[in-house]
Amino acid sequence: MKKFFDIKVRDENEYLEEKERFFQVVEERPVEQDKASEFWSEDVFKKIKEKKIKQKKVRSFDFSRAKNSFLRGLSVFAILLVSLAFFYVKGVDAKDEVEKRVESAKTNLNFAVESLDRGDLDTASQSIAIAREDLRVIKVNAQSWGQDVQYFGLIAPKKSKALELEEFLDLCDKILSNVTDLQYILSDTMSKSQDSFAIGDGTEANINLLELSSGLLPGVNEANKKIADSVVLLQKLEGTELISQNDFAKLSRKIKSLSESINYTDAILKQDIPWLSAEGGERNILILFQNNTEIRPTGGFLGSFGVLRFKDGVLTKIDFEKNIYKLDKEFYMQNHIDPPGELINTTEHWSMINSNWWLNSPDAFKEVIRFYQLESGDDVDGVIALDTTLFLDLLRQIGPIEMPEYGLTVTDENFLKDVQYEVEIGYFERDEGAEENEPKKILATMMPKFLDGFFAGLKEKNKAFQILNSLGAGLSEKHLLFYMEKEDFQTRLDELNYSGLLQSSNGDYLYVSSTNIGGVKSSLNIGEEIALNSIIDQEGLVQDELIISRKHLGSYDWPDGINKNYMRVLLPAGASVTGFKAVSGNFERIYDNGLKDGSEYWIDEEGGYARVNFWMNTEPGNTSSVKINYQFEPKDSSDYEMIFQKQPGLLNSKVTYTFSLPAGQKFNSTNSSILNKTFDLKKDTIFRINLR
Repeated sequence: MKKFFDIKVRDENEYLEEKERFFQVVEERPVEQDKASEFWSEDVFKKIKEKKIKQKKVRSFDFSRAKNSFLRGLSVFAILLVSLAFFYVKGVDAKDEVEKRVESAKTNLNFAVESLDRGDLDTASQSIAIAREDLRVIKVNAQSWGQDVQYFGLIAPKKSKALELEEFLDLCDKILSNVTDLQYILSDTMSKSQDSFAIGDGTEANINLLELSSGLLPGVNEANKKIADSVVLLQKLEGTELISQNDFAKLSRKIKSLSESINYTDAILKQDIPWLSAEGGERNILILFQNNTEIRPTGGFLGSFGVLRFKDGVLTKIDFEKNIYKLDKEFYMQNHIDPPGELINTTEHWSMINSNWWLNSPDAFKEVIRFYQLESGDDVDGVIALDTTLFLDLLRQIGPIEMPEYGLTVTDENFLKDVQYEVEIGYFERDEGAEENEPKKILATMMPKFLDGFFAGLKEKNKAFQILNSLGAGLSEKHLLFYMEKEDFQTRLDELNYSGLLQSSNGDYLYVSSTNIGGVKSSLNIGEEIALNSIIDQEGLVQDELIISRKHLGSYDWPDGINKNYMRVLLPAGASVTGFKAVSGNFERIYDNGLKDGSEYWIDEEGGYARVNFWMNTEPGNTSSVKINYQFEPKDSSDYEMIFQKQPGLLNSKVTYTFSLPAGQKFNSTNSSILNKTFDLKKDTIFRINLR
């Protein structure tokens, strides 16, 4: 039975009206009168009853009351019209604001997709944050209208734009978190591993890799769940107005790539880390420091190295005791190996310091290991190689290194100038330097301090995230490479593109590689521009015109100078060079050693690709330029692929790519027959073109 007594009133008039209404009910139901007496007094009940009886007796029409009622009704109607007009204007304004915010959020999410695709996590995070604020304002507008988020069905009848935006945003968020969560988990794991994660004085260490890897596995499992959620969200977005087919394809590739990376990470943690850390044994890994101011095929000149020594799952020592110059000299005084190719222009002997010669980095690192074992007598099972660019980026995160014995505080800003000066000039200016002949002693002294700061930084969550972000960028941009002699481990590294392996292609392919031989420390002062114009004819034959320009932005002052550079350009297998023109610059071997066999270029093969060889030397303030024409027939005539492979250690390379369809054909997306792309070659870049 309904509770007649649960009555809420706001004023005296309403109070009386409610009692009057209640009386009508009770009058018809005598059984309720007892309950009524509990709520209202008998006097009130009596007065209301008398009032009702009196009203029944009065039947005459009250014109004054009718007039007032009419006026009140007219006023209510007018207020209603004004209210409707107000809410209509408010709705239009809200709709306009929503449309602006929808476009802003869409733009920022599309920008986040681009940033995620190129691995720029900071920009992606900022774009997602702006889109999230747009979505918040959209929801506030919806609530102020008096409806929930589904109000936007009035604007986009098929589906709420706010809901689509939220799904789009959640998808980007999950992709971003998949990339960053493992970094946070790693930093958290390291910060909790104080007792078993330490660098001692000198080169002694106590870093338990098995403990770290086991701490990461829960994060990998969680990442796999997020990938599954990402797939569901992406499917919901397919066909909506918010995401283009191009962005949908990019996100699909990103999710697939992340899924593969997570699966590889899982396998590395479970299978490869126990091998690397020598669970139940001992293992040695070379760590190479490559100076990319003097560029070489795998990233830079091998001026320094160390050995990571593992035992029973723990990194126990980092050895910097051996001098590469001394090792080389002692070796070639007793042995002789002819240097390969153009290296013969600068040395009679091939040794460890020049062993990273081949363009396919795994092959080059095999040579490095071979020479190290020949020269030192020690066995090693792999290589970790980082260049100066990554080292400086890490030094920026770690902070200054105090070197009181040299009167230096080493930072990312003075490292190249001051440390290189000590190695090449300052050391030999001291009397004991020439006798001792250990010019890179400063590096051997500095590196343990650097690694101490590196591992200490990994224990601080905020600093650890920045360090790991630098390492991630170093991997994607090839400033950090790995080679391991465990075959399945190396396969995973190849698949992740962490090894510098030459990519395979069924279409066009371009790899422009520089080798600074005798060109001092000038490589990072070269601005390189690559222009490739590709035209596919009616028969499916591709005609390519390649222009390479190198501008020297430095000076003649030490450690800079003339850039003496040996170029190797890889083209598709079976490519036929139809023209070679030295437009500007010096093309003699080692700048002043004449042409090879009287020709400015020669052709051979490496790694299954056609290789065009030539010298391209550039004086400070000048520009060298060359034009190469070639043609080839792609393996797949329907799905065309163009791969631009980046050389490890390379900076300052810009690419302009133009692809033209046969006469009469056009791209569906642009209604044009020409594709134009301009980009910085920071990592391997692939274009896929459907020619069906």
